[in-house]
Amino acid sequence: MRKPQKEMILDDSDLMDFVEKASAEDRARGITEPPPLDVKQLAKEWKTRKKLDKETEERNRKMYSLRIEKAIWSALSPLLPKHFKQLVLKTFALQEAPRPHDCKKIGTAYRVDSGEYRILYAIDDVRQLVTIWLAGKRNDDEIYRQARRRGFL
Repeated sequence: MRKPQKEMILDDSDLMDFVEKASAEDRARGITEPPPLDVKQLAKEWKTRKKLDKETEERNRKMYSLRIEKAIWSALSPLLPKHFKQLVLKTFALQEAPRPHDCKKIGTAYRVDSGEYRILYAIDDVRQLVTIWLAGKRNDDEIYRQARRRGFL
């Protein structure tokens, strides 16, 4: 993997590739007469796109791994498809943002709500790992009783 450069160096071939690609996009949209060429504006757009690509790559690199305990599968199997989808989407969203704005710290664990259900999980920042411990209904305290019984809390 290449080391990221501290400063962006534009060479003519990269800039010309960018200009040709933009021209091809214009032709595809039916624009026949090219607008006046503003090289400074094109260079600025090119740098912006490169910066966005670098930020996307950096964000993808920071994604956490996901480990799901077996107890989760027994809790998810009898669910309606709507609730199942909500829980699975929320669980996978924890990979990108392990501490979303609606999470709450409980002891060494975190909890997050998803529809009528609650997900209890732990985060290991050193290994970049999110461990999903339990999932259950929000309207009773059964999830917390199970967590205490298993030694999670």
